Amino acid sequence: AVHSASAARRLCELITDRAACRIAAISANAAQACGEGWEEVAVAVAPEESELLALAASLCHNMPRT
Repeated sequence: AVHSASAARRLCELITDRAACRIAAISANAAQACGEGWEEVAVAVAPEESELLALAASLCHNMPRT
């Protein structure tokens, strides 16, 4: 889960295989700062911790099974 644009930029520095990661962002600004190449980038319906956590949980539960 990405809480801010600065957190998104730091995540970009740490992750090398973006295509294998799904991102839950607290805002459109945070999502945009993630850049491109991720498997999925989704934005919480409201910039609140509870909405971000619900979004992150839904991304986990909707992952394709291998």
